[in-house]
Amino acid sequence: IKMTRLNCQNLAYRFFSSSVIFFSTVSQLSPLRIFAHILVGVIFTESINADTKLVALVLTPTGDLYLQWRDTTGGADGWTLLGNVQLPVYLKLERSGDTFTAYKSTDEIDWGAALGSHTVTMESSLETGVCVSSNNNNALNAALFSDITM
Repeated sequence: IKMTRLNCQNLAYRFFSSSVIFFSTVSQLSPLRIFAHILVGVIFTESINADTKLVALVLTPTGDLYLQWRDTTGGADGWTLLGNVQLPVYLKLERSGDTFTAYKSTDEIDWGAALGSHTVTMESSLETGVCVSSNNNNALNAALFSDITM
């Protein structure tokens, strides 16, 4: 797994071809940075460039779970609130063709129904990984991930 910065995010990522299922457990978020736009989660991107197309399943310190996307390179981000969760939580983002579907679990066994999905045309080979964002180049955010499966 490689590390890079993407849109004020620290991103641990790996290059994949075709459809993949990616999940991780988020068990701890920085308690000092509870304000809007602090995000951690799992992400698919076309590249590691800051303006790349992306789809991400992200969590805020208050437990709000969002599906976030950028449909065009250099375009605006879109997002939808999927609900509220408590830590620890497993996050799963599954790609099938150009559709990305979000799931959550408390035990890594029962994923339940899909929380939401988004369709965006992307290359067949993508970068995927875990992301941590403070959305501020002068501030830090921290999260504890485990059980990362790609």
